[in-house]
Amino acid sequence: MSRTIYNGRERRSYVRIDTDLPTRLRIYGMDSTKSYSGTTRNISQGGLCLEILQDQDELVETLFIQKQWPSVEVELLLPDRQGEPTIQVDWIAGRLDWAQKPSAKAPALLVGMGFVDMHKEARQLIYEFVLNQFLKRYQPELRKRPPVYVAR
Repeated sequence: MSRTIYNGRERRSYVRIDTDLPTRLRIYGMDSTKSYSGTTRNISQGGLCLEILQDQDELVETLFIQKQWPSVEVELLLPDRQGEPTIQVDWIAGRLDWAQKPSAKAPALLVGMGFVDMHKEARQLIYEFVLNQFLKRYQPELRKRPPVYVAR
């Protein structure tokens, strides 16, 4: 069961890319040295879905029992042009949009967050990563399609 808050904004404003980037999540108002490690399920320019396996009970307590959606920060490790995870994007401010509790079928805690405040450089790094992944995945398929002409 997941709690969802919908604020009327379109949630799919950006292309999402399925990926598994190493990520750390930090919650405002909690111990500033405490972070939760996870991996992304997908990422876009507007946010990401994060899969967390470590310290889930503590996060479930915060998110579901205390019934609060805290502000968060996320740190990403993006791959460079050779595919090595070396480009660190430090602590982007975000808001939690939804969470899904772990279950027997899906043992990870899933958290969806939107980016709220991001430096121009971080936004550009994420944009380039998503664009490059999109082109790698779909460009050969797009080339196979015949051009579409509109009759006038």
